[in-house]
Amino acid sequence: IDGLSKSGKGLSVPVTARMKGKEIEIEIGQGHGEAEVVVAYFTKRDVVEVAKGENAGKRMEYWHAVYDVQSVGMWNGQSMTLTLPGKFMGKAKKDGCAILLQASGPGGEPAAILGAAVLMAGHRRR
Repeated sequence: IDGLSKSGKGLSVPVTARMKGKEIEIEIGQGHGEAEVVVAYFTKRDVVEVAKGENAGKRMEYWHAVYDVQSVGMWNGQSMTLTLPGKFMGKAKKDGCAILLQASGPGGEPAAILGAAVLMAGHRRR
């Protein structure tokens, strides 16, 4: 990752996330351009009984399955801190979230990811 960053490729904006009490605190560093702050909530591991189709009757195991994606703010190149409710983290298979700083293309379509962080329920890492 460091090699990509030094060559101008890869993630270029620092993003950190941590649980602060019952809240998720997201810190985004300085950079260039504008981007959306997107949070993708996921389940670490889920086993599903398949009812229909070619896999009917089988148990399928999924890892890091995303169950919700939310745009939670805009970033304009300046350092910023966002605070989100974290009350659902760690409950009912809500094991973690990925925070993405994602630019948009000329038509508003999702484009390059400028920065990212992962936060797992029960972890206090930066």
